[in-house]
Amino acid sequence: MAAELGIRAQLLSAWRERFAPPPPGGEGGGGAKRRAEQLEAKITSLQRENDYLRQQRDISKKNFGHPLRSPHQRYQRVDAMKTQHSIRSLCQALEVSPSGYYDWCYRQIQPGPRALENVQLLEQIIRLHQDSRETYGSPRIQVQLRREGHAHGRNRIARLMRQKGLCGRAKGRFRVHTTDSNHDQPIAPNRLADLPVPSAPNQIWVADITYIPTEEGWLYLAGVMDLYSRRIVGWAMDQTIDTQLVLAAWGMALTHRQPAPELVFHSDRGCQYASADFRHALAQAKRSLP
Repeated sequence: MAAELGIRAQLLSAWRERFAPPPPGGEGGGGAKRRAEQLEAKITSLQRENDYLRQQRDISKKNFGHPLRSPHQRYQRVDAMKTQHSIRSLCQALEVSPSGYYDWCYRQIQPGPRALENVQLLEQIIRLHQDSRETYGSPRIQVQLRREGHAHGRNRIARLMRQKGLCGRAKGRFRVHTTDSNHDQPIAPNRLADLPVPSAPNQIWVADITYIPTEEGWLYLAGVMDLYSRRIVGWAMDQTIDTQLVLAAWGMALTHRQPAPELVFHSDRGCQYASADFRHALAQAKRSLP
């Protein structure tokens, strides 16, 4: 038959094994069984890949709004979510290594020399801070430590004081300012005053930044609220008040709501909302929204 068709016999045999139907009453031969096993293995592999991608998506959604800039912050999130997902999956989603996470856990139990030095230094800082009637900040505490024969960097002292919630007591009431309108960025007109009351969700969003005192210092909270339902649709927290904070809250709101391009976004005139990065994010969202 191969000679009549003008092809090689090996090619004809390979075609028959791959494409020919099984004989009547048989099991399809070794080729059919092998193809079934390959297909089953491929389906299993696709199911595992689908489960992995679904798990990575769930982990990313649960971490919206949490500060994840430093490895220490990411290890904290891995430790907080280790009962919900595997350590390996969490480390892959947060772009840290499992060995780094286990090393971080060991350092929490068995601190290294640097951590032990920080404990002793913090005791000295607390003593000097109390002796000054809580008026000394990191610069004057650094000077006092130097007089006692201890040379430490000002940033290190300030970090330890911030972690302990210590600060120099200023005259008058201390107020955290979240709005800085003294900038040279363009200011958008107030369109909210001329708009009617929203009649459905995702017509008008309003945003602002506030601050929360904690045992580790001040935390800044940026929120985005739907004016129709007064529901918070996006939020983010961090130790610094910058454009990345409001961008994180804006990104969460877009992910959960997907509003129309006619959405009106209202905020104060702070430099975070008037910055070029945030204005670019608004323009890009308007072009990409359905």
